[in-house]
Amino acid sequence: MGNNDSMSIAALEILERASFTPAQVKAIAQFVEEEQRNYSGKVVLREEYQVKQEQTATREDILKLDAKTEAAIHKLDAKIDDGIHKLDIKLTDTKTELIQWMFGLLMAQSALLLTVMRYIPH
Repeated sequence: MGNNDSMSIAALEILERASFTPAQVKAIAQFVEEEQRNYSGKVVLREEYQVKQEQTATREDILKLDAKTEAAIHKLDAKIDDGIHKLDIKLTDTKTELIQWMFGLLMAQSALLLTVMRYIPH
């Protein structure tokens, strides 16, 4: 009568003492065993359901974390690109200033050289 023969025998004896016929006792025992099997299956299904929910939550957490990571990487890329662009502009400005200074110094040096040559006898 199932997994727990000693329990089933004790249950049968209780039912027989309560004036149930052997057929009724057998039917009741089968009914109880079937309900126990169904209940234990429901417990397993409920536990499996909870595990699946936890796994799903974990997958969802991973997807959210992945999306957040992608967004953070995108922001960092944008900041890096912006920083590179600003440095490019500064380098261009510095290059322009250096060219202006070099041209100014070249003119000043040429003027100085012409002035010195003018006063030096040949």
